[in-house]
Amino acid sequence: MANMLTVKDAAARLGVPAKTVYKLTSERLLACYRIGRSVRISAADLDAYMRSCYQAAQPPATKPAPEAVAAIIEKEPALTAAQARRRARAASVYAGEGYTGLDCLK
Repeated sequence: MANMLTVKDAAARLGVPAKTVYKLTSERLLACYRIGRSVRISAADLDAYMRSCYQAAQPPATKPAPEAVAAIIEKEPALTAAQARRRARAASVYAGEGYTGLDCLK
């Protein structure tokens, strides 16, 4: 029990306000000892909490090849008559304002 930390010390090690440490202990996300009105946190428990918060970096997402995008677009179903009418109507409404009408329907 030699490595006990106060809330202030634990907050400094985590780099967060003391209020955050109190919240973590009240939500039982961070183990603690309550001695009267005092709160003490074991250094081992704080280290375990920090390890549980670790998130590994993800490799950047790659963009799909243009051929794959073209294949997806080709598989898109044809418009129904009602969809074609709505697009034509929208295009005529927004034609004077620089809109194509297709942008608002996607």
